[in-house]
Amino acid sequence: MIFGKSKSRQVLDVTSGPMMKKLLMFAIPVILSGVLQQTFNTADSVIVGRWASAEALGGVSSTASLVNLIICLFNGLSIGAAVAISQCIGAGDEAGAGRYAHNAVATAFFGGIAVGIAGVLLSRPVLTLMGTPEENIEYAVKYMRLYFMGAPFILLYNYGSAILRCMGDTKRPLIYLFMGGVTNVILNVIFVVGFGMDSDGVAIATVASNVISSSLVLYTLCHSHNCCTISLSKVRIRAKEFKRIIALGLPAGIQSAMFSISNVVVQSSLNSFGSSAVAGNGAAISIEAYASYTQEGFCQAALTFSGQNTGAGKYKRIKSVFYLANAMGIVAMLILASILVPLREPIITLFIPNNPEAVAIGCTRMLYIIPLTSLGMIMMGTSACLRGMGKSIVPMLISIFGVCVVRMGWIFTVFKAFRSLETIYLVYPVSWIVTDIALIAMFVIVYKRAMKKSQI
Repeated sequence: MIFGKSKSRQVLDVTSGPMMKKLLMFAIPVILSGVLQQTFNTADSVIVGRWASAEALGGVSSTASLVNLIICLFNGLSIGAAVAISQCIGAGDEAGAGRYAHNAVATAFFGGIAVGIAGVLLSRPVLTLMGTPEENIEYAVKYMRLYFMGAPFILLYNYGSAILRCMGDTKRPLIYLFMGGVTNVILNVIFVVGFGMDSDGVAIATVASNVISSSLVLYTLCHSHNCCTISLSKVRIRAKEFKRIIALGLPAGIQSAMFSISNVVVQSSLNSFGSSAVAGNGAAISIEAYASYTQEGFCQAALTFSGQNTGAGKYKRIKSVFYLANAMGIVAMLILASILVPLREPIITLFIPNNPEAVAIGCTRMLYIIPLTSLGMIMMGTSACLRGMGKSIVPMLISIFGVCVVRMGWIFTVFKAFRSLETIYLVYPVSWIVTDIALIAMFVIVYKRAMKKSQI
């Protein structure tokens, strides 16, 4: 990372010089943050599955798609803030970057309150609507209500980390996540193993860890010395900047929310196979998250790098960002698959030691999905490049059709005709392929138009 002495150069400059090393230096801490976060989440699942019950584990895991649905809409705005800040940095607009940073913090605070209220109120009715098995639902409701009480801290960490990453600081969010995660594991052991709690103990521990991580991020933003230094007295939502954040980020939030809606439909279909299927799929989903967080590292890099170069008007470098981010992400997915797939049975057994049926179901899911996650990487990496270029609506529309419509259509047609868990699992690679083709074609069109415009 290249930092200079002036205030404007105390951020990562990706508009000149070799790109591969910078992209890796940016992506690796983000990947490690995600892997670390999922490791702590996995510890949650292992602890509740081994020391509470398979029903409690199923209750926690059955909330994943619904939690993502509510959280993702507001998290999408952090993407809009990141794009706006990156473009300002690329254009040398320090004051603009600072205004967007203050708006982002305000959005996280007020958005977190709204998310928390919605999560608490909607927990039971939506989980019931999803057909959550009777033996799991009480655990799921307890977990969700407590989890969403900490929503403001979740969003504050996510938005604050996005600001730090725009400045090239990917290490401190990793350190703060580690500190919060260690606290999470310790409290899980105390509450679940020591006090005999179940999903409520896991939720309380998660909220406590988010309070620690978000507080450290906010402290860092307030005591940094660059264009995005946060002054609490200036934290407010300003109409002009907020409209820009909405324009860039809302489509990403809607896309993520639609993904979650389609996953809720998929989860509802999985629920129909009973408690063992819920537990087995929950364990496998926890492992799949490692692939998702690895993808996210390269996507964050693609978003920031394409955003800065768009702001600087250096469109040729965006083509390199597209190739490098996707290629490195695909290699990472293949390496991950080569490690996880052969070890799938002992891994799933860690979560559910006394339920062979659930273990077999989790292993089957991993075999169908993990080897093909490189297809998901292309979808996410291409979308990130388009968003960095300021094109948020295009990837949203393509992804809503390619992922949401295809998945729901598959469930209501193919799955109904050939009712099996394997049929459900096939919907993921099918939707990825459809979306990849459309997004790559659109990136080529947008890139060529940008190059033509820059030559006028």
